[in-house]
Amino acid sequence: MPRPMFDSEYLYGLHDPGGEQLMLDASTPGWVVISEKIKADPNDHGGNPNYANLSGRGLGVIVRLNYGYYDTSTIPHSSRYEDFARRCANFVHSSPGCRIWIIGNETNMYAEQPKSPDEKITPALYARCYRLCRNAIHAVDPGAQVLVGAVAPWNAETGDWVKYFEEVLKLVAGECDGFTLHTYSRSSDPAIITSTETMDPPYNRYSKQFATYQDFLRVVPASMRSLPCYITETNYNGPWARGKTATPAGFAARTRTSTAGIRTRATR
Repeated sequence: MPRPMFDSEYLYGLHDPGGEQLMLDASTPGWVVISEKIKADPNDHGGNPNYANLSGRGLGVIVRLNYGYYDTSTIPHSSRYEDFARRCANFVHSSPGCRIWIIGNETNMYAEQPKSPDEKITPALYARCYRLCRNAIHAVDPGAQVLVGAVAPWNAETGDWVKYFEEVLKLVAGECDGFTLHTYSRSSDPAIITSTETMDPPYNRYSKQFATYQDFLRVVPASMRSLPCYITETNYNGPWARGKTATPAGFAARTRTSTAGIRTRATR
């Protein structure tokens, strides 16, 4: 039976549907994160009716709402934020089976920013877009969780990535339901998950490995530390080496151990 927020009590999850039966077979109905390209037509009322097929089986569902992808941008040019917010609300209203929504993706990365015309998505611009989308979504589902999109770690195209995240949170404090993080490893060896290796100067105060999620958490304002936090992307982005431990399963097991101390809030 699905939970009221269509969430999951488990840590494990998959990005994109297709492998969820593995979790169900293990009696561990974790999460499925889905990315949607919805554009910004305020008169478009289309949605996705398939989320209920996942949440109805006890899986947690999180959906990321994007204006577009690298061909355009993850949120539109600031002149269209109001249209995008209305489109987000329309999509949510027409998409049963999900109540947790992410607004945009890695907005500090140039590839995710508007190109025609060019516009750098500053923390202030993202915060404005987020607030508009959150307000519009709450108008159709007052209990929805609308999450701040993850910042790309190790990407300085819009400045210090941790400070970017911190500034966004400060700007939306009091008007935020939670936030998301992306964190990765630079090796398929599960032992690297607990590495304390740092970046080269001038960013040598930050982790170069999976522990970069801790860099983000350290700057969360005190008033926001009871909000839900979701790691929605983590992986080793390279070929998996053959061996007893250097496998996706071994990587996942070590990740679970490393994050076991994170305090989470479940909404029931």
